[in-house]
Amino acid sequence: MSDFDLTKARVTVYEPSLVNRQTVLATLYGAGFQDIDVVTDIEAVPRILDREIWDVVVVDVTDPESDVYRMLPDLRRGFIGANPFAALLGTTWNVTPQVIQQSVAAGVDDLIARPFSIGQIAKRMDGFIKHRRDFMVSAEYVGPEQKGMETSGDLIRMEIPNTLRGRTAPSVKPYNARLVVEQAQAVLNGTIASAYVVELKAAFLDLFESGKTAVSAPREWQRLDEALRRLADFAERYDMREINVLSGPLLKFVAAGKDRGLNSAQLKELVVHLLDAMAVAVRPGQGGKGQQDAAAAGIANMIIANQDRLLRDLIA
Repeated sequence: MSDFDLTKARVTVYEPSLVNRQTVLATLYGAGFQDIDVVTDIEAVPRILDREIWDVVVVDVTDPESDVYRMLPDLRRGFIGANPFAALLGTTWNVTPQVIQQSVAAGVDDLIARPFSIGQIAKRMDGFIKHRRDFMVSAEYVGPEQKGMETSGDLIRMEIPNTLRGRTAPSVKPYNARLVVEQAQAVLNGTIASAYVVELKAAFLDLFESGKTAVSAPREWQRLDEALRRLADFAERYDMREINVLSGPLLKFVAAGKDRGLNSAQLKELVVHLLDAMAVAVRPGQGGKGQQDAAAAGIANMIIANQDRLLRDLIA
């Protein structure tokens, strides 16, 4: 890593144990890092992550019951912290199948077993600098691509910024990490919303095929309700007005189906049109000028304008 100046990188470490903390700091300093912050209280982690565009986050993941496993997925989604794309390195005394599985599910980039050396830390950081894996995004997961994920149709691939490389690589131009992350965060938001729409459409179509009501299929309807709520909460968090506008009639039509069963071809068509319009509205990078975008928006606007009459026709 001689071509990269690690003194410019920003690292934060969550380590509650004093002895372990001293070891981690010694190896990071030995590898060439200087700008290192430490947090020992799990409750303070979100506040520290919000404060800076951290390039690397080192976390102790030894305890399977730790709140770290709740916080890291929130970091990856951008719910906490200023950089959801930071390189995440998990440290543990126990490399058990459970720790590995939970770390992968939480979006950790790599796992390193204690005790570790300066050389081992340096090797991990070299990997982070030279090759960051693309993110894979679904309703359930946001994080680096893991083995076997390329075969899943529910996942959306996203290229991410590498602020560790950007800050430490030789360059005559200043690197604006905050601007790079903010731009990528906007794309990530759209990608996550797209994943929620995909989840919602799948839940709806499953119920439509069965024609079951909330009484006859409570679990399936609960899945649909949860998918609706997750999308609505996300849209509210990031002020996705297109989603909020489309959600009104969608909720009305789904409520009608909950009582009567989603076996009306007209109801299916209306809901699918609304979901397709949502997918267009949140699609990252779309400018709203294409023919497909205009068609989806036109149909959705017609449905919104006539939602009460359409609903009366459905339940007549």
